[in-house]
Amino acid sequence: MEKLLLVALNARYSHSNPALYYLQHFVIKSNHYEASIFETSINMPFLSIVESCLSSKASIVCFSVYVWNCELVKRLVADLLVVKPSLKIVLGGPEIQYNLSAWHECGAVLVSGGEASFEAALADRFSRPFYKETDRPFDDVPFPYFENQIALLADKYVYYESSRGCPFSCSFCLSSAQKGVSYRSLDRVKSELLLLIEHNVKIVKFVDRTFNSNPHRAREIWKFLLANRSSTLFHFEIDARMLEEEDFHFLETVPAGLFQFEIGVQSASVPTLREINRNTDIEGVLSALQRLSKIKSVHCHADIIAGLPFETLNLFGRSFDRVYLSGADHIQVGFLKVLPGTAMAKNSTCYETLCSQFPPYEIYSNRWMSAENLMLLRHIGRLVESIHNSGRMDTFSRYISCNLISPFAFYMSLASYARSVNFDFSSTTFEAVSQLILNYFQNFSENFFSGGASLVRSRVVTDFFTTHPSDNMVFSRLNKTFGIGSDAVRDILVFDYLRSGKALRIPSLFGEYQSKELRSKFLNLVSEKSGEAFRRKISRKIVFFPVKSVEAITFLGVRRGCCLVFCNGSAPDLFCPNSFVVISRNTGV
Repeated sequence: MEKLLLVALNARYSHSNPALYYLQHFVIKSNHYEASIFETSINMPFLSIVESCLSSKASIVCFSVYVWNCELVKRLVADLLVVKPSLKIVLGGPEIQYNLSAWHECGAVLVSGGEASFEAALADRFSRPFYKETDRPFDDVPFPYFENQIALLADKYVYYESSRGCPFSCSFCLSSAQKGVSYRSLDRVKSELLLLIEHNVKIVKFVDRTFNSNPHRAREIWKFLLANRSSTLFHFEIDARMLEEEDFHFLETVPAGLFQFEIGVQSASVPTLREINRNTDIEGVLSALQRLSKIKSVHCHADIIAGLPFETLNLFGRSFDRVYLSGADHIQVGFLKVLPGTAMAKNSTCYETLCSQFPPYEIYSNRWMSAENLMLLRHIGRLVESIHNSGRMDTFSRYISCNLISPFAFYMSLASYARSVNFDFSSTTFEAVSQLILNYFQNFSENFFSGGASLVRSRVVTDFFTTHPSDNMVFSRLNKTFGIGSDAVRDILVFDYLRSGKALRIPSLFGEYQSKELRSKFLNLVSEKSGEAFRRKISRKIVFFPVKSVEAITFLGVRRGCCLVFCNGSAPDLFCPNSFVVISRNTGV
């Protein structure tokens, strides 16, 4: 039998490629080939990938081609054919299906479509240069993973489909080229998920384009996963607008660590949503997102896209603010990819779109957004990753939401300041980002908000009234918007550092907080209550944090004059309400 190698070049080591696992079933079924899978990441040294492909002794090497590995695959195909001209190369995947013209001269067999096309090529011994067949119903496609493979993938993302296709036709998405949704039967879905659960897979990521396109069916699967819960986390892409009252009541009963939702808001501008053929009930989406974000046991991830038609920098800022203030745990500031085969690509001339000529075809500018504005938004996106999304600065991020009419104005101001001082945006450590924030509030924000950016202030207020015309809190929030003090920011950053950091110390960049007098007083109280031996034991596991700013004291909800004592591990018996509040770094306040 001939040897056939299925190759996946994933974006990260933690990812896997379900397409190859589907295809291996058809290779085995053909009885002509001996199948093996080689999965690695695009970060593996190039020559090591070449060596792995050649050392497999395969006569046919098949690559799954996506935007993130497209250029790498081209290099590999060229070099593999130099070393071994007799090697037959087979290419499939989205980049082949929707961008055929770019691959006709590569000397490979091109497979456009899914399993049916690959099965036809197998039966034909890959004798033709191109294959494109009509796909079979999804319920007829076998479960991709063999049991021994599940164990090998347990520490990676295991991708799973319960449906194929999308009910929507967003102009920037390749799914818009396909019509309709094909569902896997519920009985099959449950039996397949049970197999993954029994193997304690770390993360199962559903790749259904809109998992809850059929709300009743989605709810049945969620209930099944809750009833059979283990340590596995399940990730779903959903349409928040399609969540029903029963869904919210059910999700409130779900324990933390079971479900993670990703919601593509993309824009809060109705003209933009209409132009990209997306649902325009943005108020329904944002209302559901806000309600979902209050269910703290379900991690909520919201996406917005910069570079969409009709959306200026100001309008993008409004979209950003509405998503940020919704309370989502993670906000992905993405950038439009003008993918070949999409309606967005066909309209690129009309939109005056300039984008990269190479994958992932990311936008540089269009009629509504300059290259400079998009560069600023890229820097804002990196700051959002370090501040809001990292999970290390949750309290500071919440402080921004509670005190600013426009978080976007803050991030834009912070990014402008960072660029003016040549901040390295690749620096993501807590200390580096905190130093930037402190320097900003000490040296820049007062000038920025008092007059240096009056246009920004005017835009923020105008947009807020437009978006929230009946908000009675607008004046009280407006009074606080441009007067956040650096002392309060420092205290809140110290609180976040001690709550989430690994080291039990206060970095020198925050100044002096420790007090021998407070330490001695606290340890004497511990000794009186729990004995000298426990006093000596606990003294090595604590750090003292006397909050200085009145504003921070109020925001953190602690008593004035009370010292916070952070302790490694849990310390339920060390609560002294008059002088100290002991905080376990496992639980927070």
